[in-house]
This record gives sequence, structure tokens and C-alpha cells, in this order.
Amino acid sequence: MTLSSETSKISKNFFLKILETDWNPIFGGILLSLLTIYLQFWYFPWDVSGGIKYWGDLVLYKKNIQPLTFSLLNIGIILGAFISANLSKKFAIRIVPKTEILKGILGGILMGLGASLAGGGNVSGFYISMANFSGSAILMMIGLFIGIYIGIIYQARALEKKKILGGKEIRFPKLNPILAIIFLIFLIITKNFILILGAIIGYVLQKSRFCMLNAFRDPFFSGRPHMTLALIFSLAIAALGIGLLKMENMQNPMIFIKSVFGWGGIIGGFIFGLGMVLAGGGSVESLWRLGEGQIKFILVLFCFSITYSLVKNLLENFKIISGVKVYLPEYLGYGGSFGLIFGILLIWSL
Repeated sequence: MTLSSETSKISKNFFLKILETDWNPIFGGILLSLLTIYLQFWYFPWDVSGGIKYWGDLVLYKKNIQPLTFSLLNIGIILGAFISANLSKKFAIRIVPKTEILKGILGGILMGLGASLAGGGNVSGFYISMANFSGSAILMMIGLFIGIYIGIIYQARALEKKKILGGKEIRFPKLNPILAIIFLIFLIITKNFILILGAIIGYVLQKSRFCMLNAFRDPFFSGRPHMTLALIFSLAIAALGIGLLKMENMQNPMIFIKSVFGWGGIIGGFIFGLGMVLAGGGSVESLWRLGEGQIKFILVLFCFSITYSLVKNLLENFKIISGVKVYLPEYLGYGGSFGLIFGILLIWSL
């Protein structure tokens, strides 16, 4: 074997290893925060649940109440995860047992209800809201902790009584690279930057297995800190970047400050947390896991979208106010707001 062919083989194996190996979730979280800052600076705050509600509005009311851009970004996330999973040859059609399907349906309904009360899901109601200094994010965080903790305890006891068996996977590893290339070409041909940016986010999420449910759950039940630290680093960088944009008057400071500071934030977070446990992930996790072939999440997202659209519009039509807007710098100043958020994240990391 010649030196050039040996070098070519090593390079090929190295390239394949990069494609097939999962990223460190902390690295993925950092990339996600940078993409979040970029998206908000040039376009709009990242709003996953808004795009999910868009689908429910179309089904129930035959009209698009939410901006189309949110939906395009979500579709891009699914496509990006699909491309990532196929490039790493991990894409498979995953069919779960009936019990898991029922849990997914109930989880989707609970997440839709929780998002209606908390002003969004685990991304828009918690992650992006906290990065934008909305006081409601702190309340939703408390609700998420309680809901996820109780949900995991219940689920663990249920598994002790009855083991879940069944389910199957349909794999086609030889087709994986071809499918990835086809959809990558499709993205390029569309020339739709929002769709492409969503695909980049989806690629990062799937590649790093970034999951907020695990970030909340792992400190209590597994002791593995990696996903928790990934979310903490991601939130810290996103809050720093977006906070500086607002502090320097480069953006309207009231962007993404939700009117849910009050019971809606905590109760909504609690209900959403329960739904996350049952479904196996929150709003954005449902998107990227669907992209890697987990069919259950079609039902999760459908139930989420219908419930969110129905309940949210009912709350608005009947003028049911679940809270007020609290922009932390109005009460604490920017220094105090940075200190509060970083302090919360520091305590969480201990």
C-alpha cells in the first residue's frame, strides 16, 4: 500500500469518526447559545412552542395566527436532526409499544396545557425567557423542577410494577448517507435562510443529544452532571449575549418578556414538566427526536399543538390573565439581573 493511499484511508476513517461520534453536550450547549444570540440579533428570539402552536392553529382555525417563521425554524430543526442522524448512521424508524404511545399522547396534552399557562415551553417559556431577563422564567424553572421530579418518581414506581416490553426499529444503514445528501441538497436549493438556520440548530441538538429533561433530571437520579452543565453553560452565555444587546440598547428591552409572572409560570411549568417526563422530552427535544426517527413524537407534537392552540386562544378570548410582565433590570438593574441569573445557575451547578 502506498503512502498516499494509506493517508487517504486514515483521512477517510477520521472523517467518518467525526460524522458518527456524538459531541460532548457542553460543546453542543455552547454552540446552541451562540446560535440563539445570532438568531435574536438578526431576526427574532427563538420560539419553538410558537411554531408548534402555528400547526394547531392551522388545524383548528384554518388560519396562521403565529408567524410562519417559527414553523419554518421548527421544520428546519427536524431536517437538521434527520441529516445528522443519517450521516452518523443512527437514523431508524423507531416504533414504541402501545403504553409509550399513550404516555406520548398524554405528555403532549400536558405540555400544551403547561405552555398555555407559562407563556411557552421549555425553550420559549424558560430558556429564551431567562436569557431575556424575564422574571417569569425563574418561576417556570421552579415549576419544571417540581413537575419533572414528581414525574420521574411516579414513572420509576410504575416501572417497578410493570416492565414495558415491545417496540422495534427499522434500520437501513446503506441508505443513510444517500438520504442525508438528498436532504442537504434540498436545504441548499431552497435558499431559505430560516430553514437552513433551523437545520443547523437541529444538527447541533441531535449531534450533542442536548436534552433539557435530562439536565433537570440527572442531578437527582443518575448523578451524571454533563447535560446539566451543558444547559447551565448554554444559558449563561445566552443570557450574557442577549443581556448585552439589551443593555446597549441594540434591542427593545421588553422583547420576549412574558405576562405570566405569577401562578401561571409555576403551575404551567409544573404541568409542562410532568408532560416532558411522560413524552420523553420537551418541545425542542420532540422535534429533533422525530428527526432521528422516533415516530411517537408525531403524536406528541400533534397533541401539544392542538392543546396549546385551543387553551391559549381560550385564555386570550376570555381575558384570563395569568400574571404580569416582570423585566428584571427594571427592579434590579442590569448588574443585579446578571448577578441573579448567574447566581441561580451557579447554585444549580453545585
